[in-house]
Amino acid sequence: MAAAVRSCTPSLANRVLRWLLTVSSAIERPALKFKIEGPGEIVATDNGDQTSFEPFQVPQRKAFNGLCLVIVRGKPGMPGNIQLTVSSEGLQTATTTLMTTADSR
Repeated sequence: MAAAVRSCTPSLANRVLRWLLTVSSAIERPALKFKIEGPGEIVATDNGDQTSFEPFQVPQRKAFNGLCLVIVRGKPGMPGNIQLTVSSEGLQTATTTLMTTADSR
């Protein structure tokens, strides 16, 4: 695991993969930038800061109290591996791979 990320906690809810990224420090830093490769898309980003006016639908977010959230959704009918990469100035880039499956309905 890269130095920029302390923990990754995955959970699946209604075909939406949520990754909570805990940044090493709560010091004001440039935005974390998220990138997806594979059959998925970034649905939203957030950081829990109720005073933030950053839009949810952008692939970047500044951490708040050391926390940042990215919500990733697999594309319907396209199972496979999704590669999620997070980067920020001054932090080591981190990448994780998520596996999606075909909807069994």
